[in-house]
Amino acid sequence: MRNLSELLLNPARLDFETEIIEVVRGLDSKVNSDDKTGLCKLFCSQIKSELSKKHIRTEIIDQEIFGINHQALIAKDGKNTFLIDPTYIQFCKRDGFKMINDQPFFDQNLNNHQIAEELVSKGYVKVSEEDLEDYINSFKANY
Repeated sequence: MRNLSELLLNPARLDFETEIIEVVRGLDSKVNSDDKTGLCKLFCSQIKSELSKKHIRTEIIDQEIFGINHQALIAKDGKNTFLIDPTYIQFCKRDGFKMINDQPFFDQNLNNHQIAEELVSKGYVKVSEEDLEDYINSFKANY
């Protein structure tokens, strides 16, 4: 039996993960670039709009740190929380890349490195409340 939270957040009984995969992959295929620097607001806006059409509500995480304004999305279905950030790769340590203002890459601040791995490979990750806090704090660790 579904609990009240599930009934309110997912009345159509959608498989949120499947819907998120479809939307993220669809948008990702339209952007012909591995470097998604500066595209977070575009991605968030488009993903939020597409998920809204499927009656999936999302919340925007908007962070401004080190002169960087970054956005990601959270979707909750009553059982699971999904962090959607297909542009996270710009904050991951890679050869030949530097962070703005020579700051350390934010992925190096994560306690759970699986978050970064899944965001880079899939554009989203299923997270616990602790994982979500870890993600948010990774942007602030060197602040």
